[in-house]
Order: sequence, then C-alpha cells, then structure tokens
Amino acid sequence: MALEFIYFFFALFFFYAVMGMELFAQLGCPPSSFKNFGSSFFTLCEVFTGNNWIKILTDIQGIGRPGDACSPYLAWVAPLYFISFVTCAWFLLLTVIGIVLAISELALQDSLQEYRQWSSPSVEGTEAVSPTTATD
Repeated sequence: MALEFIYFFFALFFFYAVMGMELFAQLGCPPSSFKNFGSSFFTLCEVFTGNNWIKILTDIQGIGRPGDACSPYLAWVAPLYFISFVTCAWFLLLTVIGIVLAISELALQDSLQEYRQWSSPSVEGTEAVSPTTATD
C-alpha cells in the first residue's frame, strides 16, 4: 500500500516539475530554478519541505529586481503554481498519515481482541471433574 503512495508522490512531483519547466525555464529570468528536470524536481522538494520557498517564489516573480524583463503574467501564475503544488502535496501526505494511523488502529484492535480471547477462561466445552470420576 505504501508503494502506491510513493508512486502518487512521484507522479505529482513529476507533473509539477515538467509544468514548472514549461512555465518558468523559457523566461531567462535569473536565477531560474527550473532550467532542467533535475533542478526543477529539487526545487519542488525544497518548496514541499518549506525550505526558503518564499525566496524561490520572489525570484521567479521578479520582485525586488528593478528593470527585469520577465513576463508580467508571473505575478499571478507563480503564486498559483506554488500554492496548488503545496496544497496537493500536503493533502496527499496527510492522507497517507491518516491511512497509516487507521491501519495501525485496526491492527491494535485485532491484537487486543485476540489477547482478550486468550486471557479470559473459557467455560464452554469444559466439564466439571468430580472427585469420584477422577479416581476411577
């Protein structure tokens, strides 16, 4: 089951890495973290962990660089791209955590039920042994 979620994570990161390369790599706005697939994938890992993602966003938007020739649509496309990526990735991660907790709760309940079954004395099927039948 965990392998399927790893595939989902990889598919999500792959989709957003390719989309980021298409959106941001062609602009030539330095420093672009989306020049190739490897740097794009690594940048998304940084964004997902929250490691300095605001700096990455402002670099792509061109905020703070006067006279930048970047495209004007980046002011609204870049935040939409990053917010949708973080929302999807964290939703998937929280879903995985919830499923793991639910599975462990079910396993714990099964173990507890089995323990109770074996620890309590069973009265069914046992006969009382009288002293006269025990000596015969």
